[in-house]
Amino acid sequence: MHFDINEQLNYDGKNTFEFIHTLGAISLMALQKIAELQFTFVSTQMENVLEQLKLLSNFESDNHFLSAESIWAGAYGTRAVDIPRKATSNLAASGNVPGAQNDKRITTVTAPKIKPAKRKIRKK
Repeated sequence: MHFDINEQLNYDGKNTFEFIHTLGAISLMALQKIAELQFTFVSTQMENVLEQLKLLSNFESDNHFLSAESIWAGAYGTRAVDIPRKATSNLAASGNVPGAQNDKRITTVTAPKIKPAKRKIRKK
């Protein structure tokens, strides 16, 4: 009986370690995707600054400047909204993976069947 419990504990310990290792890999993958999106966001900001500088240096009239600025703002808005949307979808996708991993790893743990001790009844 003692060895059965140890075998079950070893088995459960290995499964737990593998599950934690898998969660670490999933977290690392999600962080890498978010870091890539952050770098994309920073490079997008730099591109937008360069575009604004080009607009400021090349405008001919106020009307031309305002129309170009509104076109730039629309393009910037769509790019700025797209990056958090991608980050949210990446987080949602990585959030579903641990649940699926958990469903695969859960096993039924059964305690060894021990007959309960019979209580002696004293007869008076």
